[in-house]
Amino acid sequence: WRRRLRIHGLDLRHSPSVELFCRYLAGTEVSLDALNDRAAFTSTWLDFFERYDLLLTPAMQLTAFEVGAYSPARIGDYEVNPFWDDWCSFCLPANLTGMPATVIPCGLDETGLPVGLQLQGRRFEDALVLGAAAAAEAVLPPLPLPAA
Repeated sequence: WRRRLRIHGLDLRHSPSVELFCRYLAGTEVSLDALNDRAAFTSTWLDFFERYDLLLTPAMQLTAFEVGAYSPARIGDYEVNPFWDDWCSFCLPANLTGMPATVIPCGLDETGLPVGLQLQGRRFEDALVLGAAAAAEAVLPPLPLPAA
């Protein structure tokens, strides 16, 4: 799988969570290793949620990028690897651990693009995550509708 991704210019040497995900999809022997790695990753997050009820982060490291682009070329002053791990890593913990997460709009950037707030909670506490999201939406000012 690495060779196939490299053919498309994707280098995963600096992307451990994507490598974990790809190994999970690869084959039986490798999948068992990946499942073990995933369990360790999940355990770390379970430990985090022993201390905290919720984790609030930006939904993404950036706002929307150009129509037709598969990934952003840059985030601020930093070049971005074209693979998704580099520009949406805030989503990975929920995706890999099965912990509930949701995103709500919370504002606009300087160009008028929406910014999202992600709320993540411990396993099986979906109601807490959704309740916190509803409470946050109730106190945040509504965003203007985009021009047609």
